[in-house]
Amino acid sequence: MTSKKIYSILLLRNKKQKRKEKKMVLTNELKGRIVAKGLTQGEVAEKLGITPKTFSSKLEKGIFTTIEIEKLIKILDLKKPWEIFFAE
Repeated sequence: MTSKKIYSILLLRNKKQKRKEKKMVLTNELKGRIVAKGLTQGEVAEKLGITPKTFSSKLEKGIFTTIEIEKLIKILDLKKPWEIFFAE
């Protein structure tokens, strides 16, 4: 294996690791708030204007757009959204 190929593999691995680190949403907490509000993930997805599959994917990755976060705060009536969306 050439050093160039090894370097490429290491770069790819590093990028994947960084993507995992970007998760700033406490997804289990968000799921709990959805249930507590008496909603399903499908209903929340509909209110966000996205498909349930897309919502599930975003929830799994923990990555939402600013607009989606603003809508989720309103939909779920979150009093302290930073505890869910800006967790470290």
